Amino acid sequence: MKKKRWLWALACVMAYGALLRLLVYVESFSPASSIHTMGEAVWFSLVTLTTAGYGDYYPVTVAGRVVGTLFLLLSTGLLALLIGAAVSLMMGRLLPWMKLRRLRGRSWYVFSERNERTVALAEGLTAREPKAVAVFCGQEEDNRFPAPPGGTWLSTGEGPGALLAKKWAGGKRTLFFLGEDGLENYTRALEAAAAGGTVCCQTTLVPGQTPENLILFDPWESCARLYWREHPLTGEDQVVLIGGGRCAGALLEQGLFVNLSRLDRGVSYHVFGDDGSFLRRHPWLDNTLELGPALPGRDGLIFHSESWDADAGLLTRAGRIILCGEDEGENLELYSQLLRAFPVTGAVHVRLSRPLPGAVVFGTHREIYTPELVLRSGLDRAARAMHEIYRQSAGGEAPQWEELSDFLRRSNRAAADHLLTKARLLLEDDAIPALTADVCRRAFRAYEETRGEKAELYRELEHLRWARFHSLNGWRYAPVRDNERRLHPDLRPFEELTEAEQAKDDYAWELLGSLAQWLERPEGEGGDRA
Repeated sequence: MKKKRWLWALACVMAYGALLRLLVYVESFSPASSIHTMGEAVWFSLVTLTTAGYGDYYPVTVAGRVVGTLFLLLSTGLLALLIGAAVSLMMGRLLPWMKLRRLRGRSWYVFSERNERTVALAEGLTAREPKAVAVFCGQEEDNRFPAPPGGTWLSTGEGPGALLAKKWAGGKRTLFFLGEDGLENYTRALEAAAAGGTVCCQTTLVPGQTPENLILFDPWESCARLYWREHPLTGEDQVVLIGGGRCAGALLEQGLFVNLSRLDRGVSYHVFGDDGSFLRRHPWLDNTLELGPALPGRDGLIFHSESWDADAGLLTRAGRIILCGEDEGENLELYSQLLRAFPVTGAVHVRLSRPLPGAVVFGTHREIYTPELVLRSGLDRAARAMHEIYRQSAGGEAPQWEELSDFLRRSNRAAADHLLTKARLLLEDDAIPALTADVCRRAFRAYEETRGEKAELYRELEHLRWARFHSLNGWRYAPVRDNERRLHPDLRPFEELTEAEQAKDDYAWELLGSLAQWLERPEGEGGDRA
């Protein structure tokens, strides 16, 4: 884009110079002409283009007056251009800067662009913090996305870096890079994080280590987490996912360990649309589940190479059908075809970015782009609390949260995610919406009351969850632990573990009691929903 602008500017300069030379040349044939040099031609063009019109220099030849007429016609366009540039500068840069300078004491949430995703997030942030300011960079006001009543939103033509480099830009600042290109988001976010402040970027990249002030937001992972939290399995033994790609993969990964709540039955996950990439990325999944129909206490995973509509019997008997392709248009078309052609008896859920009347929709922008999911506020707070409780129980010898690898942080988040499943199981209530201090206390009391008769069940469920998460992340069994090669001696069936090894899984359930105290703290000290 910059190269095109330079070429256009160069062409304009060359055309302007050619007109001046032509003017001097044609006027040289008339003795009555007042324009004899390039300097006089430049002066004539300037007073003409600016409409000053002193009249001390003017063409007298026919060809010269033609050139002069061109300058006269250009003067109107130049005047309009100057006025437009002045207004644009005032509205796009100067006015927002003046407003931001006046609001410099407030919290700023700065977005690299303005789109449906950033607008949904800005609405959530300013609703949670009414005095905060949402700043959209790189463009002027967009009437398609007006600020909500009472919200303070500004648009500026400057980029986030240039804006925050102002000496008067103090206070709490959070930057968001939520564009379509995940690699570009990550690159820009790394540069911004080096300058300080909290930075969040949308990407599916999983680097080995990231700066503490850089939050990576995976929309597919967040979509899956929210989906299974709001729509847990409540007895379905056949689940069909139609649509390959990152969304289906994230739903599978999250669902395979979050939905572990029973050992007397197994769930068969049928996947249509995957090209085999899921199994290639998770080569040791058969250690913790069946690559085929489910068995009692052992979930099954079946990938179908045929078209989704080839097995009418499966579609009619499935307890749940999830339309989860990345293309929303295809999801909507599949939804129409499915309901029109088959007597579906189970629930049908469809992923769309906007609600659809009459349908169970998940993954909308307003659901996914929330402060809790994008900033991982509740999940990270619970995961950090769990790790700190562990550190205290270990006498402070374990590394702090900031020193953990990305895998260990994800492992803590996965354990925090499953706490809600544990609470629902203990309280026999699948409708519990979130993990609160009160839920933790009641669940822990239920655990203490039932652990005598169900201790082995609780331990085996936690071991299976732990083993499945590790298998999904490339770990496998070996007699000696080797973190570099992802080998672990506990990655074997529960019944093969020693009594002491089985008892270690009590800790995951006992955390419910300790976590209740952490969740009661004010948000700034660690309390929130998980």
